[in-house]
Amino acid sequence: MGRNKLKGQQITNDNIHKHRKAVLKNGRKFKFPVQYLQHRVIINTILIGLGVLIAISGVSYWQLYHMHNTGDVLYGITRIFPLPVAKIDGHQVLFSDYLALYRSSIAVVERQEGEIRNNADNAERLMRFRRMAMDTALENGFAMGLAREMGISVSREEIDEHLVWHRSNTGTEVSEASFAKIVRDNYNLSMAEYRRLFIELPLIRSRVAVQVDVMASITLDEIKAKLGTGKTLQEIAEEMGDKVIFEDSGGEVSVLNLDGGRALRASEMEVGQASEPFLSRSSDEFFIVKTTTSNDGRVSYESLKIPLTTFRDRFRQIKDEGRYEEFIKIDYFDNSN
Repeated sequence: MGRNKLKGQQITNDNIHKHRKAVLKNGRKFKFPVQYLQHRVIINTILIGLGVLIAISGVSYWQLYHMHNTGDVLYGITRIFPLPVAKIDGHQVLFSDYLALYRSSIAVVERQEGEIRNNADNAERLMRFRRMAMDTALENGFAMGLAREMGISVSREEIDEHLVWHRSNTGTEVSEASFAKIVRDNYNLSMAEYRRLFIELPLIRSRVAVQVDVMASITLDEIKAKLGTGKTLQEIAEEMGDKVIFEDSGGEVSVLNLDGGRALRASEMEVGQASEPFLSRSSDEFFIVKTTTSNDGRVSYESLKIPLTTFRDRFRQIKDEGRYEEFIKIDYFDNSN
């Protein structure tokens, strides 16, 4: 009776506050169950989401690190999350870089030969591709670690400039869309992946190689001094022995010839003129070029190549000393033959 003693009474100014309390009291029995249910729904949703995330993480870890899954989904995960595939001299090697190298190598072969099935017949061959990709990824990871320590970086504008040169490597500059299709068809890579794998990482590695190679700097100073005496590039090469390598273009070639940028540099100079030392666009070495002929987009030249060896020597020493760790099992092969 106490709960309903106000039922039927007329609401007046004197009892309105009592009616208000009674209404609120009766409404609480609906409010708290709804709040409780909402709270439980939120908690359950979070727990289910965490469970799914943990399950996906566990499966992904197993597939990547134990099953050697190189498929699109797992590769996409490594591009989103910076998962390590190895560590060298304290520097992390990214799984995405390793997979990009491996997948692009396989894509090139499959374009020529057809699909390589992952079976017992092809097991050793695929393992060799994995080994080559891992070795290159270790070298890139070592270079990236040193670059961070030395404050070396590559700007977007520099990458764009080198990309234009890559688009011209066929002898005729192709459009961005056409080049993107070539990259996709031949390497199974997007343009962002291509820029990372074939431009950014090699540029970083070359700049690190320059920075750590004191002997190359000394050799360049010696060459400059000898050029000042009027000696030819071939005479300088004979005097300096294995410090430098003399090469010529073998006749006239296109200014877009695949020679590390030597033909292009020769086209920018007068016949008989020797260039300042410049870093190769395709490998870890300096070039000095002398133009011998230049005619309508074609040139011939002589050049001195000064290899940058310190970085590679340090990398090999670290590997020989075992100062690295690979997080996936890949067999070693003798690739000397």
